[in-house]
Amino acid sequence: MVCVMLFFGMLSFGQQIDSLNTPELPEPQLQLNKKEKAEWPVPKKAILFSIVPGGGQIYNKRWWKVPVVYGFMAGGVWAINRNRGFYLRFNEALNLSRQGLPHEFTELGLTTTTLKIRRDLANKYMQQSYLATVVFYLLQGTEAFVDAHLRNFDLDEDLSFKVSPSLEYIPQSNQPVVGMTIAIPISR
Repeated sequence: MVCVMLFFGMLSFGQQIDSLNTPELPEPQLQLNKKEKAEWPVPKKAILFSIVPGGGQIYNKRWWKVPVVYGFMAGGVWAINRNRGFYLRFNEALNLSRQGLPHEFTELGLTTTTLKIRRDLANKYMQQSYLATVVFYLLQGTEAFVDAHLRNFDLDEDLSFKVSPSLEYIPQSNQPVVGMTIAIPISR
């Protein structure tokens, strides 16, 4: 390992200065006119638009996400209605069973205890459906905010880092130590 480090260290001293003199070109300046100003979505507006489900996605011009949002919202409403229907049916059957009257599930032979268990289970599923729908509603608003916020995030294609040999000195003994330097460019 030390031999490899010394080899790379020697290579760094063996380079020559370029003998061809070329004039340096000035960096091109990118200036936007006020008319050409980039219009990125504003995250606060995305939250305001997401009061209506899918509005934030429409504001961010992410049209393909709107059917997904409405599909999940429709699924949540369907689950709420289904579980509420079960809850009402079992609750009515339980009340009739307690009074000793025939009910919808008399032919199945369900006892009062079984009807109470099923009613409570339907109530639990109904509450979970409400919770899941509200959580998804909040998630679609959060997604619209994050999407609008990250639209102007610079995704440079040069995501590299530079690895080069280095020569350091230990201050106590003044001895050279060969190592590697990793430089990650953060800003230009």
